[in-house]
Amino acid sequence: GAIVTTLAPQRLSLDMSEAQRERLSREGIPYQKTVALSSGRYEVRLMVRAAGARSAGMASQRVEIPDLTSERLTLSSLFLMRAGEPRSAGGPAGVESSLVLSQARRRFRREEALHMRLYAYNPRRDAGGAASLTWQPRILRGGTAVVTGALEPMAVGEAQGPPIPHTSRMELGSLEPGDYEIEVTV
Repeated sequence: GAIVTTLAPQRLSLDMSEAQRERLSREGIPYQKTVALSSGRYEVRLMVRAAGARSAGMASQRVEIPDLTSERLTLSSLFLMRAGEPRSAGGPAGVESSLVLSQARRRFRREEALHMRLYAYNPRRDAGGAASLTWQPRILRGGTAVVTGALEPMAVGEAQGPPIPHTSRMELGSLEPGDYEIEVTV
């Protein structure tokens, strides 16, 4: 319940076209801040207020920062994303659009693909330093799997280097509208 840190207020002035406003209405305004925290459980709160407005919007989410000194396999939170604006020519081969985080809304249309990303920390390594991890996502409704993704190998970085994010994609066209859960096994 104690306040650990408070970030300085950040102001954003938006002067945009109607098309840009519509895009922000669909995708939201990306916001990212980095704060050094020790392991433990936290609640992150964010407040937004339009200039001159009396009311404000607030969001909060509980997060757990794992203790990575245990040397046990630990997974990050699951980051949910959707395809964003098409990339310009000259981008990476095979990448048609950028990915947009969809953590706040967590709502997807059936014609969209769900992109999921996570990081694996402290994978078990053999005597030569190599590690082998696989990932398999499932979409559940009422505790029953309705879509099971393919078993995929995960890239693992160097033992002393940063973790490599693993991103996977699942099509949603076969799902009826409703609430679902995502389960990932590594």
